[in-house]
Amino acid sequence: MPVKFQYPGLDVVAGNVVTPKQAQPLIQAGADALRVGMGSSSLDSLPEAPAVGRPLGSAVYHVARYASEFKVPVIADGGIATSSAATIALALGASAVMCGFLLAGTTESPGDAFYHDGMRMKLYKGMSSLEVVPSQLEAKKYSRQGEDSGLKRFDGGCCCAVVDRGPAKPLIAAMLDGVRKDLKRLGAQTVKELHEDLYTMKTRFQVRSAASFTAARRGVFA
Repeated sequence: MPVKFQYPGLDVVAGNVVTPKQAQPLIQAGADALRVGMGSSSLDSLPEAPAVGRPLGSAVYHVARYASEFKVPVIADGGIATSSAATIALALGASAVMCGFLLAGTTESPGDAFYHDGMRMKLYKGMSSLEVVPSQLEAKKYSRQGEDSGLKRFDGGCCCAVVDRGPAKPLIAAMLDGVRKDLKRLGAQTVKELHEDLYTMKTRFQVRSAASFTAARRGVFA
């Protein structure tokens, strides 16, 4: 990682990765943190188009457990739409989360607002969508060199519109409050304590099926 040699005091976040095997060379190259997630974003078409990706929970747990040996934190990237999802990511070993959909449509998010059917909307764009990466020259990292036709672009993201949510400050405050309450329910004061409980087997997880959630809503034990 040449940037670490040129700027040793600069913190470098590398990724995205979903396995310890992918994380290993980045950690050895000097990465200060890792982004974990592939195919789990609300605007990512990787699971459907080329059938590439991994569930974020499994990816965060295994990569964070490996990276913790080198004291390298991980950032859960994808699927964080509620405070409970953020807490699950933290409980599985993540030190931070990325909130794309959660903050999309806020006043501070990029893009112009418009009205549709009486509702104020804003565009929400995936980072690998054609709207964000418009030209083939800018799309090199999302492309591969063909033998005959030069760069071939594969679009792995999309663009949609979301309802305008107003300022981001109250959303962030509500999310932080939800995470704090969840940590208290888990008996942890900090994220560090949460990770210690995870690796000492104090925190246990229970797999629930979709049918059990449906039964719980109906008041039936399953």
